[in-house]
Amino acid sequence: MSLNVKYFGSSIPIDKISSKIKRRDLIIQNATKKREAYILNSLLEIPEIKKLDFISTAYGKRRGFYKTEKINGKKVQYNYLGYFGNKIFRILSSYFFSILWVFRNVRKRDTIIIYNFPPVYAIPILLIKIFLQIRLIIEFEDFYNVEDKRSLIYKPFENLGIKYADSFIASSIGMRDFILKKRKQQKLL
Repeated sequence: MSLNVKYFGSSIPIDKISSKIKRRDLIIQNATKKREAYILNSLLEIPEIKKLDFISTAYGKRRGFYKTEKINGKKVQYNYLGYFGNKIFRILSSYFFSILWVFRNVRKRDTIIIYNFPPVYAIPILLIKIFLQIRLIIEFEDFYNVEDKRSLIYKPFENLGIKYADSFIASSIGMRDFILKKRKQQKLL
C-alpha cells in the first residue's frame, strides 16, 4: 500500500531555501523547526510513503505580498504558503492561501499530519474532511494556556481536533493521557 502524506507545520525544516523565502525575514522558533524536521525525517523512513508534501505558513516579519513557493527536494515537496501585509493581515491572508492549497492539493485517502492544529490549517482540513475520506493525524506538542488570550481562538480548534482526528502524535505521556481522557468524554456524549 502506498501513502500520500501531507505534513502541515509552521517552520522551514531545511536550511537550503530560496532568496524569495529569505526576503520574508522568517519568524521561526528553533524548537518547532527541530521537532518538525524530526517528524519529517521519520516520515521519510517509511517505505510506504509514495509522496510527501510539507506545507508551512512560513511567516515573516516583512510586510508585502508573497506568493506560495514550492521547493522540490529529493523525496519531499516543500510548500511555503503565501500571505500579504503584516501582523493581522498576514495571518488572515494566510487563511486564504491555506484554503486554496488544501482544496487544490488534498485528495481522497491522503494522510494529513498537522502540527498543533492551528486554525489556519484546521478550518480547511475540517471542511475537506466532510467531503473526502482523509486520515487526519494531529501532532500535539502542547495546548494553549487558558490565561493566554490566544487560547480563546486556538482552544476551540484544539478541541475539534481531538474530536475529529483519526490518530495523534503526543509529545509526552501526560499529553497522551489528556487526549485519551478528552476522547472518552466525547464518546460518552
